[in-house]
Amino acid sequence: MQKNFSFLCLLLFSSFLYAEDGAPVEQEKLLVKNVNLIDQDDETATLLVNLLIIDQKLDLVTQDEVAEEGMTEVVDANKGVLLGSLEIGEPASFMILDEDPRKNFKVLLDTKEHVNFAVSKGVVVKNTLVKVAEVAPTLEVKEKKPKQSGWLAYQPPPISLPVSYKKGKKKWNTWNNDYFNGVFIGILAMDRQHWLSQDDASTQQVGDLNTFDGGEIRALRFGAIGQIKFDTPWVYTLFGVTNAFDRGFQDKELDNFALLDYRLDIPLSQKNTLSIGKQKEPISMERLMTLLDSPLQERGAVSDALLPARNVGLVLSGYGFNQRTTWAGGIFND
Repeated sequence: MQKNFSFLCLLLFSSFLYAEDGAPVEQEKLLVKNVNLIDQDDETATLLVNLLIIDQKLDLVTQDEVAEEGMTEVVDANKGVLLGSLEIGEPASFMILDEDPRKNFKVLLDTKEHVNFAVSKGVVVKNTLVKVAEVAPTLEVKEKKPKQSGWLAYQPPPISLPVSYKKGKKKWNTWNNDYFNGVFIGILAMDRQHWLSQDDASTQQVGDLNTFDGGEIRALRFGAIGQIKFDTPWVYTLFGVTNAFDRGFQDKELDNFALLDYRLDIPLSQKNTLSIGKQKEPISMERLMTLLDSPLQERGAVSDALLPARNVGLVLSGYGFNQRTTWAGGIFND
């Protein structure tokens, strides 16, 4: 008998709460828009974000637009600066100042005057912000096409993206001009295996497992992700890999360079996206999920044997029922 590390976390989420009589209980949803956070990468800069608080707990911090439909209350922070602790899933505790304390220290000496919103353990203790519904409309309203926000494609990006990837901030691995923005990122994936113990029966059957103790470089992935700045931006993805284990179970030349992804994600409407290029076929969630994010060390043998890693084709995807359902279908080369 041999023992090895094995971890599996199964998280189940539900969008509804139910009362004792079985009727759904509506959740309290507070959306705070246009809040400035101090950028952890650059303490002289701020990030403009939106906060979503559900049943007194912080649910979301994002730079993307959040739909106001279904919210219990929506307020505009008017680019105030947030001070406090932001922990997803925990009761919200923070305050919003009407000025940046780094530029005017006096606001910290008179918080009663300068704090216009405060939450303590999920309970709003002060709120002088204007409700969005009460904001006076502008004199001239121009009809605009709905803007897509967030990640457009049905499948996730090959590597987790920084929250500021769309801004193209002035760093060595980012760019931003009148036509494009983007970020260059990479990751080195490594495996490590160690056997805790082995009895005599296992040694006779499979040999000494200590010879398999060790590690290896699984893959080196690198590439670029960004936007083409049309009125409704398109997202481009270009990624390469060496030691490309994800290319397919029959591929023998695993040490050569390969283009992992080259794809354009084109928004057709607010809810539908067309993805063109080399990408994963939308068949199996286990196959769509990057191996680096999988709860297990390897995918199932069925996924690798029966499904291609990536293929050239078209994928039309979208969502419905207030983002509670998603769908996707495609046409591919082989």
